[in-house]
Amino acid sequence: MYYSKSSGNLDDAANWGTNTDGSGSNPANFTTANQIFAIRNRSTISLGGSWAVSGSDSYVVLGDGTNAITFSTGTNTISGNHRLTNNATLEIASNSTGLYLICESGSTVNYNGTGSQTIVPGQYHNLTLSNSRGGGTMTLGSGTIYVRGAMTNTLSNVSSWINTGNSFAYVGTGAQTVAALEYNHLSIGGVRSLTPTITLASGTIKVAGNFQVNISGTVGWVITGNTIEFNGTGSQTVGSFNYNNLTISGNRGGAAITLASGTIGVAGSLSITASNNTWTTTGNTVNYNGTGTQTITAFA
Repeated sequence: MYYSKSSGNLDDAANWGTNTDGSGSNPANFTTANQIFAIRNRSTISLGGSWAVSGSDSYVVLGDGTNAITFSTGTNTISGNHRLTNNATLEIASNSTGLYLICESGSTVNYNGTGSQTIVPGQYHNLTLSNSRGGGTMTLGSGTIYVRGAMTNTLSNVSSWINTGNSFAYVGTGAQTVAALEYNHLSIGGVRSLTPTITLASGTIKVAGNFQVNISGTVGWVITGNTIEFNGTGSQTVGSFNYNNLTISGNRGGAAITLASGTIGVAGSLSITASNNTWTTTGNTVNYNGTGTQTITAFA
């Protein structure tokens, strides 16, 4: 195992050593197999350029599990296997797509670029998406993004989303907020104890694929100010769930939209703008369950 020195750029092998304070023998490179690089002895990290740890079964460990540490990539890309310990924060401003992340409880990954960026699949604890993106595109990478802790979204000025092949799963054990993003497949699950609250963030959650709620345990829901929009381009199932506002949109190319068996609750408005589709409604009930004025949407 190699440990980082207290200063110097991490992409320079001379700033690593076999002793816990970073002294000792340096690694020959970052491409040899079975090397472990433990980032310690500092609270902030710098890079002099892009950094790839590419050796087979080699990986980077950020932090010691106790002391707070922040690794900010700046505009430099990083790639390889990275494990984040408790109190470790990884700030990714670059478009680092060659990452495999393992994030322990108490760790945070913040994608804080200022343009287009890809969120890589992986098992996150806390995940943050931040900053004005200057009209850029946000991509949810192909694969599954798991979030066990807090999901924070402060993005602005995003022109479009790419989510093909992505599944996004909220799998915490307590309270969580489901961010208003444009998802492909979205699931809310996990074994939840002590009756935590699941909040659907104010704004619009768009779902192009499947929407599933498969929670074990009892939870409370906060849906005020939220809209869920099913905006696929083909067949899609609108799940049985208590929505605030519900929108079904998109040209469906002749495919069927299914209202799932069971009860769809609508506390606010139901908007149907989908076109070129058929409907399957067997076994379904739509319940307008708001506490104020509501409009019953024309539907055939």
